[in-house]
Amino acid sequence: MRIKLWVGLAAGLLFLGGCDTINGFLNYSVQPSTPTLAPSLAPSISPSPTPNLTPAGPTPTPTLTPQATPDYRVIPAQACPLATLPAIRAGSPENGLVAWKPGSDSLAFVIPLSDQDWYVGDLEVASGKDFSQTAALTSGVQVAGGLTWSPDGSTIAFIAYRTEDAVYTVMVVRGRAAAVDLFPGQAAHTDNYSSPKQIIQWLTADHLSVNATCGVDCNQLFDVNVTDGVVTKTGDPARQGTLVPAAVATDQRAYDPKHFPAMSSQVWSPDGSQIAYLDGSGNPWLLSVKDLTQYALNVNNAQVMEMAWFPDGKLLAIRLDGSVEIFNMEMNCG
Repeated sequence: MRIKLWVGLAAGLLFLGGCDTINGFLNYSVQPSTPTLAPSLAPSISPSPTPNLTPAGPTPTPTLTPQATPDYRVIPAQACPLATLPAIRAGSPENGLVAWKPGSDSLAFVIPLSDQDWYVGDLEVASGKDFSQTAALTSGVQVAGGLTWSPDGSTIAFIAYRTEDAVYTVMVVRGRAAAVDLFPGQAAHTDNYSSPKQIIQWLTADHLSVNATCGVDCNQLFDVNVTDGVVTKTGDPARQGTLVPAAVATDQRAYDPKHFPAMSSQVWSPDGSQIAYLDGSGNPWLLSVKDLTQYALNVNNAQVMEMAWFPDGKLLAIRLDGSVEIFNMEMNCG
């Protein structure tokens, strides 16, 4: 059973990371009854991280040298770390494992399971002044990513892995109710392998757009009514790469690279005044478009996997390989 779990997870996570990786998934995937693990994704099990919900100490003055244009002056850090939360390990950077709840200061994230911390976990929500108040949204459901809140914040959708039949599905949790599988039973088997799926977006408060593999070089869009459970195909099957990339969309804006530092994985604040980005060495930086300044965010040289802004731009969640760091962007801890 454990081998079957790692096979489906390795294949499906390639799909969740982007449609361009699906051919690699198909090369490694086999029928669920005789799984083979892709060597490059073989996980090493390590103890689950222990949450540290006390505010972190002062952020040191950054000593990193950014790949920057002289227009942006490097200044001491202006953000204060608030909390550290546990998180699963995903093997490669991707979006969709943290999500801010609309109209609330709550952050949804995926914590490790009791016996392993790779690829799947349970869904929790952290809130409160120091994010020490946590509530479990799932138990025993193997959440794999794609966390996406409905526009009104009443429901969260996510990708889950069903161990019993080695297949990916889409589930939702509304309020404190139990998780509901939107592709129950055989409906989840959209191809002959582990049937990876992507959450495109919420169309309305009750309708969800989902992308699923339907075979070799084949994708199918579905409209899912989360209230009555009706799943409807949208259009004809399409070749991979012709569909809108899924996971979680970030605020990407057009900019002239000649007037900015060399940036990757950049995420714009909701009002467009700040950019969280990674430099050429993978270190996180915060750039102020208005003030023409930038500073390093101290994550103790850990690998940054994902960054997500709070809707009002006052908080920034940075998911590392095994934890989530939450920064207050308006508090100077120096």
